[in-house]
Amino acid sequence: MFSKREFESYVEVDNRESPGITPEEAARVGSKLVVGKGQHFKSAAVKCSHCECLMVLNPNRSRKTDTCPKCDRSLCPRCNLVFRITGLCRSMRQVVDEFIDRVAKGKPTILNPQREWVEFNQPGKD
Repeated sequence: MFSKREFESYVEVDNRESPGITPEEAARVGSKLVVGKGQHFKSAAVKCSHCECLMVLNPNRSRKTDTCPKCDRSLCPRCNLVFRITGLCRSMRQVVDEFIDRVAKGKPTILNPQREWVEFNQPGKD
């Protein structure tokens, strides 16, 4: 029988024999994961189906991660907000395929935060 836990991986940080990560060092790289000297951390992780960012699951959290009702996969908070506003369910694979198709057709584009393709003019090409 299929289980969503099949999509999980895990993150392990073992600082039992290293100086560890200070809160300042973690903040410098935009992380909230602080594993100090002599500590060991291991937790489940899932990938957002829309942007493929890795989300480390808090082992003390009882609330489940957000899920896309269309593809029934995990969503990061940013993609969940975009889905709630736009109603669009597009996996990263779909986005990459669309981008490659557009570039092959000579339409340089970018994807805006609303996950819509926007054409732009390349510098020096008018």
